[in-house]
Amino acid sequence: MAEELRFFLRTALYAAAIAVIYWFASHDPVTGGYDWAGTTVLAAAALATGAIVAVAGAFARRALHGEGGTVLETAVHWIGLTDPGGAADDQPLSVGLDPLPRSSSWPVLAGLAATLVALGLVFGPWLLLPGVALLALSIWGWVTQLRG
Repeated sequence: MAEELRFFLRTALYAAAIAVIYWFASHDPVTGGYDWAGTTVLAAAALATGAIVAVAGAFARRALHGEGGTVLETAVHWIGLTDPGGAADDQPLSVGLDPLPRSSSWPVLAGLAATLVALGLVFGPWLLLPGVALLALSIWGWVTQLRG
């Protein structure tokens, strides 16, 4: 199994374990109830990351098959407790490696502009208007840099 899928599988197992622990830790002895909201969010995180493994594993058939053997050996291989190796681990989920894009300051400026816009929605137009202007400028710069 590719390391990318192992990461999501370990995250799903961790979230599931924390959901169970949180369920018991959130017990209120006065009311006798449990915190449903936190437990539901943690369980949803476990299901969502598990779904990523299932869907990606369905598309990458090699990731579904371990080296063979028992169910325990396959589970240990999926979790990532064995040494990776073989052709599937060289380029796990991609056909080839894409070159890295050149560095740019436009994403940082776009993040700053988005922050100004969000703060402008709360505090008023004195932050909103410069934020919108900077956001338009950063998007224009980012797009024109990608073309060039």
